[in-house]
Parts: sequence; C-alpha cells; structure tokens
Amino acid sequence: MWEARQTRADAVPAKVLVIGVGGGIDVLMALLKGAASVIGAEVNPAMLALLTDRYREYSGNLAGDPRVTLVNAEGRAFVRSSQDRFDVIQLSGVDTYAALSSGAYSVAEAYLYTVEAFADFLERLNPGGFVQVSRFYVDPPRETLRLAAIAAQALRSRGVAEPWRHILIMSGALWASVVVSERVIEEGEVAAVRAFAEREGYAMAFDPLRPSDKPFDHLLRGSDAERAEFQATYPYRVDPVTDDAPFFFNYFRWSNVPSIFGMTGRFVYTMPVPVGHVILLLTLLVTAVLATIGIRRPSRQLAITRNSERRRFATYFACLGIAYLFIELAFLQRLTLFLGHPTYALSVVLAGMLISSGLGSAVCRSVRVSPRVVLPIAAIAAVVSGIAAGSILPQFLGLPFAGRVALALAMITPVGFLMGMPFPIGLERLRAVSAHAVPWGFGVNAFFTVIASTLAVILAMDFGFTTLFVIGALCYGLAALVLPGDTAAEDAAANAAVAPAE
Repeated sequence: MWEARQTRADAVPAKVLVIGVGGGIDVLMALLKGAASVIGAEVNPAMLALLTDRYREYSGNLAGDPRVTLVNAEGRAFVRSSQDRFDVIQLSGVDTYAALSSGAYSVAEAYLYTVEAFADFLERLNPGGFVQVSRFYVDPPRETLRLAAIAAQALRSRGVAEPWRHILIMSGALWASVVVSERVIEEGEVAAVRAFAEREGYAMAFDPLRPSDKPFDHLLRGSDAERAEFQATYPYRVDPVTDDAPFFFNYFRWSNVPSIFGMTGRFVYTMPVPVGHVILLLTLLVTAVLATIGIRRPSRQLAITRNSERRRFATYFACLGIAYLFIELAFLQRLTLFLGHPTYALSVVLAGMLISSGLGSAVCRSVRVSPRVVLPIAAIAAVVSGIAAGSILPQFLGLPFAGRVALALAMITPVGFLMGMPFPIGLERLRAVSAHAVPWGFGVNAFFTVIASTLAVILAMDFGFTTLFVIGALCYGLAALVLPGDTAAEDAAANAAVAPAE
C-alpha cells in the first residue's frame, strides 16, 4: 500500500508506528521499505531488553539505528500521549500465541482491537496514511471479519458514509491483513495490492472495487439492517467490540451449544468452545460447590430462626457481596486500559478500594450513619464513577503514569469509602437481633462474594462493564430496602434465647 502511494509526486518517506515490537520484524520491514523513521511501542519491558541488550546484534541492532526509537509503552496510551502523526500504524499479532492456541484469550480484554482504539489510530494518521492490522485468518472467518466490522464502525464514528471504500483485506493461508485509511483507497493502490497478492500467492478477501459474495462484502457493503441481520445469523460473534466490553476474541455464541460438534476448524485455535469459556463455567461450578460445602452449610447452623428476619439479613449480605465484587472488578477492568497494564490496575484498584473501604468501616463505627442514606449514595456514586471511568478517563491517557495513578485513586477512593460502610452497619443490626448469628452474616457475604467473582466476568463478556456497575448499584438499592430497621434492636432480648437454625 505505502509503495503505491510513494509513486505520487507529493510522496515523502514514511513515518511508521509499530505497536507490539516483539522481535522487531515489523520494524525491520519498515526500514527495508524506506521508512524515514520508525517508533516501536512495546508494553513488555523484557522484550525491549532483549532487543537492546542480549540480542541487540542478532536483531540487526535496531536500538542503535538512528531512524528507530523504541519505547516501553502500551499502544493506546502512547497514541494518546504522542503529538506525532504517522503514515503507517502497524499491528501484527499483538498477543501471545500460547494463550490463543488454547482459546484462553476468549476471556481476555484486548483494548487494541476496539472501535475506540481504531478511532484513536485514525486520529494519529497523516493525510493519506493507513492502519494495517494482521491477524489469524481461519474458515469461516471471525478475527479478520470482526476487525473489518470494528474498522468500519470507527470510520462511521468519524463521519465516513461509505466505510467499505476505505478498507482492503488481503489473506494468506493462516494470516490476513486489514488495511484501513481515512480517505478512499484509490484504484491504483488497490491494483498494486492485487498484483502483489497474485505474485506472492495471496488472495483478496475484500476488494473495495470488486463486489463478491464473501462474508466481508455482506458485512461491509450492506445497509444497517442487512449488517445487523448478518451479524445475528453468522455462526460466530463478529459484532464490533468497544472499550466497554473489549473481548475481541470472544466469538462463541451460547446459543450454539447444541451444535458445537458440527463447528470444526483446521487447528486447535478454531476449537468450537474456547477453553476460556470452559474454564469460566468450571470455575463457577467448583466455587459454588466449595462455597456451599465450606461456607453455606456450616454457617446455616448459626442462622437466626425467625424466617422473615433471616431472609432479609441473608438478602442484605448477599447483595453487599455481589455489589462490592461487581464494582471492584468493573473498576479493575476499566483501569487496565487507563493504567496501561493489568498488574498496575490490580495494584491500584485493590489498594485503593481496600484502604478506602477500611476507612469507611472505621468511620461508621464511631459516627452513626443510616444505611438508608449510605446505600443509595454508594449506588449513585458507583454508577457515576463507572460511566466516568469509561468516558472521561480515556481522555487523560496522555498523562504521565504518576498522574494517571493519582487520577484513578481520586475516582475510586470516594466510592470505596462509601462501600465500606454498609457491611459493619449490617453486622451491628444482626448482632442486635442475635449475637451468635454474626458469623452466619459473614458466611452469607463470603458465599456470594466468591460466586460473584466468576459471574462478573461472564456477564461482562456479553453485556459490558457498565452493566456490572448498574447491577452493583441495584444490589445496593435492594440492600437498603431489605435491611431490618432499628426496631430490630428492641427485639434483641426476645431473640437472645432463640436456638440456632437447623
């Protein structure tokens, strides 16, 4: 593509951004094709260390080439923070095949392959520049097909009326390259790619100038209604993914379970049911069984016998366990993109939530706080913060790392403080009714916390992280409704002699 554009009189040497440097192949290819400068953004510092130290000479001394700049950065964060514009933004298999080959990536977030990511990439292109993404190509197509859908949706979001005129896809035996430009791909450029494909034994999976009956044409050329019907009836999920549910590798439809044995592929990567889904379901089953045996059954021996109060307290502590885990995990996923790495997100979210929740618990023990006030406020704060984390925080991806950590803590700390209050309030109410039932309250909360940790991932994959915030808020609202009032304390004497439940 770039070679075709270099033939124009106004062409200049390309400025290239490679996201996911790996062993440096894409950087070397850019230099071979005459790139004036190449920036390589690599999130893994160990990989960069290999290129700059141990395998420096073996890799062609990329680190010593004056045209090459290697940076340790997550791709989205680098694009947002950089002031440069590029002629080519290249991504080639930016993931680990060890996980892909087992299907484990079906439950992993991929923030480089979302509508918002492609919009970011297109924003950083020079006039006439393009984004090229290389991914696995299998039959029937799914990765490349979803990439095309994502690219088209990103173009629509930028005001492009006919995105199919801006997309070209070339495929090989196992790989395909999706080329996207913000301007219409010219006939001469398409002809140059056709000639290259024919010469090298590749095929045109999507040719913007030659309509066909391939899935790509149905998805890209069809009207909104036709596109929606195609996505709904296709055997795999190929709808565009967004930052709210960035599970790019999740192609599996639960509705296909009855026909999975007829869905075969050429190698393990195309297995009918990804291992990630199997692990999720098995984890949910195993944790439910273990939590029932280790938590629920023993704790039932401590439960209060008055059925109405037992049900209300059980619902209260169950709602708290579900709400806290859903909101905590939703924050963790939201901040993975913002902080640039899951490890950073895990550290910041866990530390911020646990410390602020501990402070909230300590405050409510010394200051009388009404759960009827705290729970609705916590619910509203969780939803508002969740929406802000998805829509506002990405605007600050260009901040230095320390600034992003500070901003993340400023967002989650108030929510965590409020979320730390309901549990000790509930324990005090429970203690007033039946002191020996307090461990039962812990057990109910722990049981649903364990279940929620897996259930949250399953729901997020199909409905997005915003849904987790909303469900968490609804659980807090329900908890406010079911918690027995202060009148329960007046019945403490009558309940003190009640025997444990069977």
